[in-house]
Amino acid sequence: MAIQIRRGNYADFDPNKMLPGEWAVSIDSDTEKQIVWMCFAAGVVKRMGTYEDFKQQIEEIAKEIGDSYTSKFNAVLEQVENYAETTQKNTDTVIQIYDDIENTYLPQILTYHSDSKESAQFAAEQAAKAETSATAAKDSAGEAELSASRAEQIAASAGWADFDINESGHLIFTKTDNLETEFVLTENGRLEVTLI
Repeated sequence: MAIQIRRGNYADFDPNKMLPGEWAVSIDSDTEKQIVWMCFAAGVVKRMGTYEDFKQQIEEIAKEIGDSYTSKFNAVLEQVENYAETTQKNTDTVIQIYDDIENTYLPQILTYHSDSKESAQFAAEQAAKAETSATAAKDSAGEAELSASRAEQIAASAGWADFDINESGHLIFTKTDNLETEFVLTENGRLEVTLI
């Protein structure tokens, strides 16, 4: 039995007309349409490849893969750069807060702490004097009570908290009474403490 090969233009190719074991070739002048097919069974037709086809397809696939990986790499790189920028901003903020606490607020708090002890002692002395004055003169009784009340408020607020620095250089805050305390971080990164 002779080997049969169909041939014709690419546009006329119909795989359903091929017989098992038959070859088909498109003989167009356009190299893109110069193709070879093989029929293995009724309706089972496979396109055959040539070295030139493989070479061109591999180049196209390699370019597609390269473009895909480049695109994905650029997307990942952009995300990493965004994370790095955000991390740097957060680091700068933390450094600013640390510097403010160490160089501004810690010295102020230590001064306030020292002043609060002196204020408490002074307030206690004033309260004692006010009580003595109230006993000695009825005319100044109302004024003495006001002074005593004010002195008690000063004494109470003077010792609202203790601040210490541990061996690691961290500031330790301990409340010593039931006064409500509010800590606020301002827009410029400064810590403010308010008694409510």
